[in-house]
Amino acid sequence: NMDRNLLAEKLTQCLDSENIKSDLALNYGLQGCFSEQLSALPKDQQAIKMATVMASISSLSREERQKSFSSCVTDQAIRYLK
Repeated sequence: NMDRNLLAEKLTQCLDSENIKSDLALNYGLQGCFSEQLSALPKDQQAIKMATVMASISSLSREERQKSFSSCVTDQAIRYLK
């Protein structure tokens, strides 16, 4: 439960010199996207689904992760603008 602008600043600080093409930044972004999507679920279900997400992320190629991240960010931007 954090202001989006503050979250963006913290993300920038966390990633430091990593760019979005790095595995660290990409994986972090995907985790954030899925975390938001699962936020309405009870905590125990969130934990189970996030474990599945983490396993899935590690099995995807960089190209697949980039496509997923782009799609997620687009969906979030549309929801945010509504």
